[in-house]
Amino acid sequence: MTSCRPFELLWKRNLTPSASLLRFAVADGLPLGGHGRTAPTGVKVHVPATGLEKSYSPVSHPAQAGSFDLLVKAYPPRAGGGVGAYICALQPGEKALMKVKPAEFGYLAGAPLSPGRWKQIGLVACGTGLAPLYQVATQVLAWNSGTRTMPQGK
Repeated sequence: MTSCRPFELLWKRNLTPSASLLRFAVADGLPLGGHGRTAPTGVKVHVPATGLEKSYSPVSHPAQAGSFDLLVKAYPPRAGGGVGAYICALQPGEKALMKVKPAEFGYLAGAPLSPGRWKQIGLVACGTGLAPLYQVATQVLAWNSGTRTMPQGK
């Protein structure tokens, strides 16, 4: 995994008292992880003062250039935790240290997601699996490659 680098918070929208949608800039103007990256992508947020780290999957499309979005719940700080509270407390213009996960992180069944790979796909997730599967769903739907994403009537 690459070393930590700062990502600037462009804006945030509080969705609930404890959850925020956060948009971070990608300094080189490329998509997160570079061109050709497929879902799911991921970052690991590092809190310098504590050494804590936590992984997050963006809810933005992997091809989105110049920025990426994280949906983060700010759980109350506790021993060994508090990364969500830290990142949700950031204000636009402030930076968070993150590592971009390698492309292999996003492999599904041993290979990158690609148009036409499956005739049909079903996605089931809960908890921490929602964001990566949301990325997969938006990418599959954007390709319009004929992959069935819902059961069809007879």
